[in-house]
Amino acid sequence: MNELNERQKTMVSDMVDDYVSNHEVNALAQSLYLTIDELIDWDGTLYEQYNSFSEKERVQIIRAFMDWALEQEGDE
Repeated sequence: MNELNERQKTMVSDMVDDYVSNHEVNALAQSLYLTIDELIDWDGTLYEQYNSFSEKERVQIIRAFMDWALEQEGDE
């Protein structure tokens, strides 16, 4: 996550919060899907507040988020 700029890190942080909320009521795969969908959906609520991310930035954000989420699952 060190390679991300502050705007990207903030996005990942918001995705983490969204994931935690989703994961309280959904399984792992569905929680991941719902959270990532917020980033890649042009009308997504999380996506809009940071303006637009390039395709490369979205991949970097998804990678950082997935690394975090899978690490959390490994700890449980």
